[in-house]
This record gives sequence, structure tokens and C-alpha cells, in this order.
Amino acid sequence: MSTLHAERAALADLAHAESDVYATIAVSRMHPRNLTKTRAAMRRSCKNPRFAEKAFYQYWSGDELVHGESVHLARELARCWGNVDYGVNELDRDEVGGRVQLQVYAWDTESNVRRTQTFWVRALDQPADPRDVYGAQADIASRRLRAVIISVLPVWLVEEAKDLCHSTLVKGDGRPMQERVGEMVDDFAGLGVTVDQLEGRVGSGIDEWSPYDVAQLQVLLRGVRRRELAVEEVFPTQRVTLREIASGLTPLVPVNDPPADDDPPAPDAGEPVSTDRPPGGDGPPAPDVREQSEPPHPQLSASAEQKDDTPRKDQP
Repeated sequence: MSTLHAERAALADLAHAESDVYATIAVSRMHPRNLTKTRAAMRRSCKNPRFAEKAFYQYWSGDELVHGESVHLARELARCWGNVDYGVNELDRDEVGGRVQLQVYAWDTESNVRRTQTFWVRALDQPADPRDVYGAQADIASRRLRAVIISVLPVWLVEEAKDLCHSTLVKGDGRPMQERVGEMVDDFAGLGVTVDQLEGRVGSGIDEWSPYDVAQLQVLLRGVRRRELAVEEVFPTQRVTLREIASGLTPLVPVNDPPADDDPPAPDAGEPVSTDRPPGGDGPPAPDVREQSEPPHPQLSASAEQKDDTPRKDQP
């Protein structure tokens, strides 16, 4: 009897899902999108400085800095484009292996274009708060969701939105450039980043920064605050090599030259004086052994002799 009830419940859920799909398609065709209003809504959102700050992301993947449009930009463009359904579904859960199977999807209900991605997310290795596990899974799912949403949107819409958001970051919120730079320096100082590190990252002095440089630092700052980037990765500590220390290019401690009138002390009468000349003669200095080249390896010499002794075809 329980099996019969389960089958009926499954059929009822299937019929309900099917009716939802048909209803969504019908509403989309009744209210098609208006490209003029869509573009105006997109431009209005991208010209907002608060939204433009969230439009991009950056993080390190090995030795490469990966950057691109964020999930916030993808969701806003889906809202402006209209008739786009997207979300995340949990398909399966492996309690033994500590894994969860998720599926992200984006569906343009007007043009009937749909993209999905199904993947497994491993839970945290150590026992942790369920909220931390959910946060880690949501972070991974949001990256996949961003990709599927952008895949159903037209390319011109995404590219124009990226250009407008970047232009908004460069222009700022109308404040003077000096005030924006000072606020940026204070924000990074709270994270332990000095002005010298900022100048090394930008490649120019703080007085020479352009609005483009401030916009790039603003994206980095947001990535550090969202823990997508580490301060040590973005602003690595400058290390001095032994070669630089020996050559005197970057001395760690300033060396003061001795006064000109201070002559080195003369050696004692009973202390032998070291010279590079052979003992008992006034001849030329002894050659430096380090400059002599090592003799050829005996095996290599033997192989060369054998090669030279091999008769050629033109010899009798």
C-alpha cells in the first residue's frame, strides 16, 4: 500500500512540474521583452557606483590572477533581460563520502534556451559548523551559476555592461581624485598594506595614479574583503637575494666607509705575510687553480678516439 502511495505522489509531482513549465512559457510569450527597456535598465544599473563595485571578481589560481564578471552582474543582467529562470537544485547526497550533487541551471523561457551544469561538491574535511558547509557549497555553486546565466544572455549585452561598469569605476562617485586616493590608502592600511606596496602594485607613485589605477585597486580591495584574495598573494613581501647583497645593490644595513686617514694596521713582525708568489722566488704569481678547466672525462676521450679511428668508406 505504501508503494502505491509513493507512485501516486511521484506522478502528482511530475504533473505539477509539467504544468509549471507550460505556464512559464505561456507567460513569457504573453509578455515578451522590450530591447529598448532592457538596455535602458542595464545602463541604469551599471552606472550605479555601488553596483559597479560588485560587478567584477579576482582570485589567484596558482601563479595566475583570474578575473571576470561576478555572479552579481550575471543576476542583474538576467533581471534586466527578463524572462530568465535560474537557480540551484540539490540532486543527491552521499553521507558516507561526504559529497553533495548539485545542479545549476539558467533558462531563457522566451527563446527556450537552457543551460545546466551538474557537479559534486565535497564537504569540509574536518567537522565544521553546518553553516560553514553550506557557505562553501553556495560559493562553489554561485561560480557555476554565473557561467550558465551568462551563457544564455546575448554577448553584446554582457560586453556593454562590463564596459559601463568599468567606466563607472574609473569616474567614481563624483568625489575629487585626491579624496578617492586617500580613502583607498586608508582602506588598505587597515589590512596591513603600505603605500610602498600599493605603488609597487600599480607601478607608479601615488601622485601619478590615474582613475583607472584606483578602479583596479578598488576591485582588489573588494576581493580581499570577500576572502577571494589574500594580502600576501596580491602584495608579496619583497625578498633580497644573496646575489643582490653580495653585489651591494640592496644592502640590508647601510655601510659607512672608513675615514681616509685611517690606514689598515701593519702586520706583526713574527706573523707570516701571505702572498700569491711561489716560495723562494720572485717569479710571476702562481696561477689560480680555479681558472683551470677540468680535463676531459676519460670515457668521453676514449669514445672520441674510437670515433676518429673508425675507417671511412673512401679509405682503402
